Amino acid sequence: MPRAPKVPLWPGPIPSLGDRSRAGADSPCPFLRGAHDPEPASPGASRCRERAIGIALTGVGLALMALFVSVLNDVTREFGTALGVALLGALLSAGYRSSIDGKLQGIPRGTADTARDGIASALEAAPSAGPRAQDLVHAAQQSFVDGWQQAMWVGTAVMGALFVYIALRGPKKPAPVAADEAEVAESVAAR
Repeated sequence: MPRAPKVPLWPGPIPSLGDRSRAGADSPCPFLRGAHDPEPASPGASRCRERAIGIALTGVGLALMALFVSVLNDVTREFGTALGVALLGALLSAGYRSSIDGKLQGIPRGTADTARDGIASALEAAPSAGPRAQDLVHAAQQSFVDGWQQAMWVGTAVMGALFVYIALRGPKKPAPVAADEAEVAESVAAR
């Protein structure tokens, strides 16, 4: 009785494994050697396919892990930026208000109340201050600089504290990389 021709399960070698796999050319599993399976129904063929797929999925898992780490890094950076802008902006605004309060003597009450809202409001309200318009503009500009300096000093103090914390409590030496992880990382990087 004639036998049916053997048809390989994959159209060609598994490109992600090739000769760079840990099993290499001496592997009894043809998938790991980058060859077609000559005996698709042989007893060890299923285990070979499972092992080949497992190694290929390890590469996918590393790619997904790298994607996750990248996304986590981006989220952390965005959150830190938003939080920093919000906190430093609040400090700048508070510093502006506290600084301009003492510089509004002689400015009409309605104009002074508008000037306390922010530098843009103060510059917009300056013409309604009459002869004190130039004084109001100068007071608003100086108050903005005072508020900005206060916010920057607080930001500098926070960064200094974080630097000291990381220097004292941060990692002392890099974690050792297992040989298997290094080989997988090299094979993923080579693709």
